[in-house]
Amino acid sequence: MARPTFSVITLGCPRNYVDSQFLVKEGIDKGWEYVSQFDEADYVFINTCGFIQPAIEESIDIILQIEELYQEGKVKEVWIVGCLVERFEKELKKEFPWAQFRGCIDPRRLSVRPIVFAEGGYAYVKICEGCISLCSFCTIPSIRGPLRSRRIEDVVSEVRYVSEKLGKGEVVLVGQDTTAYGIDIYRKPALEDLLNAILDQTNVRWIRLMYAYPSRIGESLLDLIAHNNRIVPYIDLPIQHINSAVLNRMNRGYDQKELDYIFDGVRERGIKVRTTIIVGFPGEGRKEFSQLRRFLEERKEIVRIGVFRFYPEIGTPAYSLQPRPKPSTVKGRYYRMRRLANERLMEFKQSLSGQVLDVIVDGFIPEIGLYLARTYWDAPEVDDILYLHSETELFSGDLVRARISYSKGELIGEVVD
Repeated sequence: MARPTFSVITLGCPRNYVDSQFLVKEGIDKGWEYVSQFDEADYVFINTCGFIQPAIEESIDIILQIEELYQEGKVKEVWIVGCLVERFEKELKKEFPWAQFRGCIDPRRLSVRPIVFAEGGYAYVKICEGCISLCSFCTIPSIRGPLRSRRIEDVVSEVRYVSEKLGKGEVVLVGQDTTAYGIDIYRKPALEDLLNAILDQTNVRWIRLMYAYPSRIGESLLDLIAHNNRIVPYIDLPIQHINSAVLNRMNRGYDQKELDYIFDGVRERGIKVRTTIIVGFPGEGRKEFSQLRRFLEERKEIVRIGVFRFYPEIGTPAYSLQPRPKPSTVKGRYYRMRRLANERLMEFKQSLSGQVLDVIVDGFIPEIGLYLARTYWDAPEVDDILYLHSETELFSGDLVRARISYSKGELIGEVVD
């Protein structure tokens, strides 16, 4: 008798991909066979995102697609799991009575060996769950709960497993706030202790830090990143805004002076930054927006900018804040910032042309005979790829030296000895 098949659809951020790895592990432990195509599965798990309105709409759209398969009898059972369930379980059960429901993955199970199904040379490793910051616009604390960190030895064990047993060349450390890591169990921020333990006790080639909170970035952490070539000189550092009054209304816990100090330290150490901003937040006028735009124009160490419009999420303090810019104004600011982000990215990519850099291999495209790779400054899935030519066979997770060129918006690499 053929084994039951199952598939997992993952929406949202890389943290959800980590959770999905444990859903896959559960299915395999039940004796089910994992398939990547959900329309070929008996059981489908939809790991949803419910952070902001566009993510909610995307999750609902996917649920409606799967409902068609269920009603046609092509799928036997559907599980809706994750953030959307945490926020709207009652409403979802009423709207989709045919489905099964489950909230976010229990972080206490993170010590279980994951099934890493990313095909590239990387693996996400979740170091903590939940958040201690109470940003006025954010739903994460109510969805994911308070900070719960994994112990250093558990994280190190998983990094060793994915690097030595699974052959992953890069680990991407994720959490709702990685710079808060350890405060709950060690009574102090312990990210540097964790990084040093990974460096000392594993042979993973690259370590990448995502979701760092600005007010918890200190000089010693920047020094650790800058002075060790196994930690890539890249930080994902969401600032959301630069105007001190807007930041105060966002309850971010820092002001422009502190951000200037942090970014001066980043620039001096040659570290590059991916950041995110929110336009249209209540209280953002022409002056505040212009201040944000000038900051981003001047800070060349910021090479990637994610731009979001403010969405008043029910249950957050910012939901009732006034005054709000007109929708047409917000739309204009959004597209102006998108243009700035695209210009900055093209400028940065052009600056890499002619350089010889370490790159990590993520796969091979047989149709064009080129490998997929990434530079230090390219996080998997959210940043850019490099098309790499090599006379010798390469494998996912390999680190090689490549001479970079830029052509028609794309990065091209040639392996050098």
